[in-house]
Amino acid sequence: MTTKSLKRFAELLNRSEGISIAPIIVIMVIMSVMGGVFTSIMGSWKVSAPLTVNSNKAFFLAESAAMFALQDAKYRFLSKDTSSCPDFPACGSGTRSAPFVVSNVESSFGTETAEFWVERPYPSANTIVDEYPAGTDRGNNDDDDSGSDDDVYDDDLDDSVANNTLYTIIATGKILRDGTTVAKRQIKIKANVTDNSASAVEPGIHTEGSIRGSGSGAFNVWQDGVDITAVDSTVEFASGTYADSSAAPSDGSRTLPVQTIYQTPADSVPTLDEEFFKIIAADQGHYNPTVVDNYPNGSYYYDTPTNTMPNITYISGDLSPCNNKTIYGIYWVKGDISLGGNWQVNGIIICEGDVKMNGGGSVADPNMDGGIIQYGNGNELWAAGNPSIIQINDIFFNAMNATIPSITIQSWQEAVSAN
Repeated sequence: MTTKSLKRFAELLNRSEGISIAPIIVIMVIMSVMGGVFTSIMGSWKVSAPLTVNSNKAFFLAESAAMFALQDAKYRFLSKDTSSCPDFPACGSGTRSAPFVVSNVESSFGTETAEFWVERPYPSANTIVDEYPAGTDRGNNDDDDSGSDDDVYDDDLDDSVANNTLYTIIATGKILRDGTTVAKRQIKIKANVTDNSASAVEPGIHTEGSIRGSGSGAFNVWQDGVDITAVDSTVEFASGTYADSSAAPSDGSRTLPVQTIYQTPADSVPTLDEEFFKIIAADQGHYNPTVVDNYPNGSYYYDTPTNTMPNITYISGDLSPCNNKTIYGIYWVKGDISLGGNWQVNGIIICEGDVKMNGGGSVADPNMDGGIIQYGNGNELWAAGNPSIIQINDIFFNAMNATIPSITIQSWQEAVSAN
């Protein structure tokens, strides 16, 4: 509409003798037409915009599933049952396993699902790599060179060369409404996954802080049935710390008012990935729990009786006081730990604060069967009251080392068929 026409409307509407019905009718017609155009535009926006949002949301869900798969790699990829069959994917013969669902929640978008599946690294004819039972074809074989196992699903061609550490992860994000998928994105990852046994944390007591004794407190440390603090004063853990009240150390000592505690010069304390332990703890349902007697299940292992995956508990604050309780597994504690009364630890403590132990155990029934890793230069490993008996458990450390995966990502890309 021209400026001249608009001016004419204004003149008609401002007439002193009254308002003409003609311009009102014209304006209503124009508004009706423009309203139709506006409705059409808004209708298009309402259709297209949610699809874009849903697609981006689906990709975010796929990324979340991919990161979960990698962070959970050892537990999902390397664990086996008592008959040496890999736990995931489950045993089968040429059939696709159900994907592992990371999350499945209702939201304003619809049902949001993040999931992944794994293709294990072996062909059916290869009996020398990770395969169960030998000579058979379980589902999801990434190296299967006789046909395709999942090309229909995700554009992933089989690898003709066997590589017993190369896994393919297909992570999927989906938005569903009333059971219909309205958006789906997939990410394909090629990654070498191995356990971390070669770079193991040495069994023992590791601390960046100082050792303290009070009253009759001391640390009597045993390993493989030998009192290493009394028999061999030159024994050094990876951190170079141990306590003894009867044998002179080879070098380094501190004398406190009542109790003599010896400390050899420290090497570096092993560096562990806190985020990894947090994720596994959350996956196991052990994130910031209320710790009760025999927590979490009366065993060092989460997958008892298979006994390949330790219980991992993460506490963002203090585990203090923790009196008259027996606890199991690996505990990562951000704050302080105080153990007293009739207490026992069957596992490994990883602590970023002070660790105080009021002893009272015996060699036959030690206060701790496992070990300690303590971070923080200003923190103390404090034996109070009676001597604390610690039995270093090599098996527990080996299980922890095997839990920590070594992952090398070879490729990360969106699966073509999902675009």
